Amino acid sequence: MKALFFLILALLSFALTLVGMLAYTGNLNKEGLDKILGRNQPESVVETELEPDELSETAKALREREEALAARERDLEQQQQRLNETQDQMEELRGNLQDLIAQLTQTVDTMDATEAAQLQEVANSLGGMKEDQAAMVLEEWPAEQGARLLQLIEDRKRGKILDKMNEQKASEFLRAMAEQQAAPTPAG
Repeated sequence: MKALFFLILALLSFALTLVGMLAYTGNLNKEGLDKILGRNQPESVVETELEPDELSETAKALREREEALAARERDLEQQQQRLNETQDQMEELRGNLQDLIAQLTQTVDTMDATEAAQLQEVANSLGGMKEDQAAMVLEEWPAEQGARLLQLIEDRKRGKILDKMNEQKASEFLRAMAEQQAAPTPAG
């Protein structure tokens, strides 16, 4: 009987030691006991029955963060592409504007040259007239235009024409000539 008692005592000690160790390691649960007793449960059932823990929540949060960053990166790429397209359009417009400015400058220069040639022709015609006739014609012109014509006529001839003009008109023409000579000429 003593042998039976020691045998039961040994088995009971073994069982309590085993339960104590499982409790100490945190494996005192149905799963740990099933492993010890040799009961196998399908792993897929265990995996599907597990609730999400902190690791899976962190993974989910990281995945969401990655998706948000990817979306933001796509938006930034689209904005950069639009910016590049806008810059290209601005460069094209700048080139077109420079071409237009060059054309307008050329047109203005041509018009100025044409106007200067026409004024020179009129001045030559006035210079070829008798002084009293030239004076009568010039008195009908506005002072600014007449002054420009007189500047194109030879000095001696200009003086004779001014002598034949009405004193008031001659004074206006001389004042306009002085203003035109004092004014800076536009640079081309």
